[in-house]
Amino acid sequence: EILSGLVGSEMCIRDRYNYQAAKFDLVYSVKQYYITYLKSLKNIETQNNAFKLLEQQYKDSENRFAQGLLARNDLLQVNAQMLQSKQDLARAKADSKIARYQLKNVLGGSLDANEKINDLEKLEILLEDYNLEELNSRSEIKAVKMTIESLISQKFANRGTYMPTADLSLSYTKFGDDAFLDADDSSADDQQTATINLKWNLFNGGKDASQDIIYKKRLLQTKEALEDLKLSIKLQYEKAIEEFDVSQLNFETAKVSLEQSNENYKIVNNRFNEGLSSSTDLINANFLLSSAKQSFDNAYYDRFLAKASLDRIFEK
Repeated sequence: EILSGLVGSEMCIRDRYNYQAAKFDLVYSVKQYYITYLKSLKNIETQNNAFKLLEQQYKDSENRFAQGLLARNDLLQVNAQMLQSKQDLARAKADSKIARYQLKNVLGGSLDANEKINDLEKLEILLEDYNLEELNSRSEIKAVKMTIESLISQKFANRGTYMPTADLSLSYTKFGDDAFLDADDSSADDQQTATINLKWNLFNGGKDASQDIIYKKRLLQTKEALEDLKLSIKLQYEKAIEEFDVSQLNFETAKVSLEQSNENYKIVNNRFNEGLSSSTDLINANFLLSSAKQSFDNAYYDRFLAKASLDRIFEK
């Protein structure tokens, strides 16, 4: 009964560890969907700007075509690019709606349609001094350790049935104590009786021995699973650190690329207005600017995703 109580207590503790792990997973999922939604909003902004630039270019091209300064195929090329940009904008809006639905679902449907989502405004993200020893204190690891302890307790309890059991009983009888009998009890000695009952469990027909083997195998498998889990968590940490470093580098590179793409578009647009650049040159400059903006936004938010991953690994 004591061992059964201990096993039950271990199960409760293990369930609490599993609950904590599930809670941290949920927090991480919310962060992921939150950042994904913010990315989608930035993508709408980028695609909308690209469409407006092409729309303005098409109007300018129409005027040039009417004045005989632009070939019809150039006008058609601008129009085709503008229509493609319009489709990209529609797709970005649809993706954003899906991203918001996903965020709403992970929040349990508690996201109001008119609720504003605040952006993450942080140009510099600094990591904490993570202690790798804390990785061995993860809730999942504690839960597996509790499973090992439970299996050891069950294995010990099962082996306890192999031992013999003994029952001892003692009785005492005094002769001549009956008040209704006029008897002389001087000749009768008092009687004391002791009884010992011994019981052996001859391995319950081999069942107990088989159960002991099962516990051994389960214990070995669980210990191997624990080591695999530790390696997996360590790998998660190494991967998250690398992703954070890459996202930081990409962010710095993307900032420079975006600045240069903005400058390039201004130059090409001025040359186009002066008749020194073609419609294709301006379309390419617009595409380059949109790509640079998307790369910048992705790198900007990827830093937050990498930081969220590290926080999940260390249960922060």
